Amino acid sequence: MTQSPTAHVKKRLHLFSLFAFLATLLVFIWLLVIPGSAKNDWILGLSKIRLAMLAPLIGLSLFWLWVIFQNQRNYRLGEQFFRMQQDKKSKWVLQSLADLCALLVPMGAYLLVKWNFFIDTGFDFQTVVQRINPYLLLVTLYCLGFLLLYYPRLETDSDTASASVPEHIQRELIRHKSFPLILAGLAICFIAAHFLSWRFQMDEDLKWSLLFFAQEFNLDNENVLSAYFSGFILFSAGCLLAVIAADRLVRRQPMRVQWSLLALIFFYLSADEVLGLHENLSLSGSGATVINQLFYFKWVPVAILFLTGFALFFIRFFLQLPNRSKILFALSGVIYLSGVLGVEIIAGRYMATYNEWGYEYWKLTALEEGLEMFGAIFFNYSLLDYIRHNDHSPE
Repeated sequence: MTQSPTAHVKKRLHLFSLFAFLATLLVFIWLLVIPGSAKNDWILGLSKIRLAMLAPLIGLSLFWLWVIFQNQRNYRLGEQFFRMQQDKKSKWVLQSLADLCALLVPMGAYLLVKWNFFIDTGFDFQTVVQRINPYLLLVTLYCLGFLLLYYPRLETDSDTASASVPEHIQRELIRHKSFPLILAGLAICFIAAHFLSWRFQMDEDLKWSLLFFAQEFNLDNENVLSAYFSGFILFSAGCLLAVIAADRLVRRQPMRVQWSLLALIFFYLSADEVLGLHENLSLSGSGATVINQLFYFKWVPVAILFLTGFALFFIRFFLQLPNRSKILFALSGVIYLSGVLGVEIIAGRYMATYNEWGYEYWKLTALEEGLEMFGAIFFNYSLLDYIRHNDHSPE
């Protein structure tokens, strides 16, 4: 017998509550078994800090037990959650939360793996990481649990079963209207963490216990979370371009080659953001000396040449876009290039003049990376807007 949508949601909410309770219990046990110092024992062999860390976990465990009991007894919470999924505004909030959770899960997993490497490198690192990681694990598990609760979706449209794969993809993309806003919020957090990491790096009292934080959230570093986040923004734009290109190829519409090339370009930019491939580019020849006097970073003139060729090749493509998309694409390009080339040239001249990685360069790095991230995020919005207004998929 097929379950009704309401009963299905109630069951999933019950499983989520049970999952959240078990996750909280797991973190509680983790905090109990972390070795402590005998000199800090206060009650039952636990320090005051350890007891303070356990207190919110006890409260959360009791809360999830209450939710499990209430949902099991009358399913009222499940009914409320089902109604939220049917309400347009509430559905937007839930989708936004799901988008945020989908980004936080891999970020949390990455930090848990990377920061655990610090546990045996010294007492200060060990103490700080052991206090952060349990809560980081809990947030990551909660986000994973919400994704398991929210997906798979409850499809109530009568024509959903007969929809093709491209139509399913378009339907899904249109639901994620707030995705660029979520990306922008996280970008602001990364910029704030960048300046906070400078504070930790310059403070002698905090430096030796929070240096790992300063290294991880310095926007100028490679192989760190902020670099992977920037790469992901470009990768998501490449995926959106690939969806548009696939639709044009299937329908054999004009400009399908240009859409496909744009997707490949953004996939390359994504890889370059993570791997720093552009750092190895430079011009050689008779004019190299003059060029190097103008540009501190040798890859910049190469990028200008590529950008010129790109503009010439895609000018006809750009002119055939709808007027709304022309404006949005142009704005996103201006924002992105202001960071990747404009501020980069200014930062290069600063380094050529002062040859130091001081606070002024730190601010230029934040401006450069911020413009790059927001330009790419705005391009994601522009592509979603293009799909919503030109592919005629149902809302």
